[in-house]
Amino acid sequence: MARKIRFRQQRIYKLKIMFVFVLFFSILFIGLLVVDLNKSYVMYGTPRIEILQIEMLENDICQINVLNSKINLNLKYIKRDINNVKSYFNIN
Repeated sequence: MARKIRFRQQRIYKLKIMFVFVLFFSILFIGLLVVDLNKSYVMYGTPRIEILQIEMLENDICQINVLNSKINLNLKYIKRDINNVKSYFNIN
């Protein structure tokens, strides 16, 4: 088998593998999303996404729920750092 043909077949094989991975994870994500929407519709009467929720508790505190694990994120520091970067590059 010639080198050119062998490397072309390897490249096509790698593309097929990547396509299968992307297809698998997209089907998995869509399936979880559909199950989550149907569960909330049955339990609460309105379809909503509950796998990932983002809520603002206060002006600078954001709560992120991922599979009922709560993470509080203080946005004050992120805003301060963004303003520092803007002032460093003189962006108004």
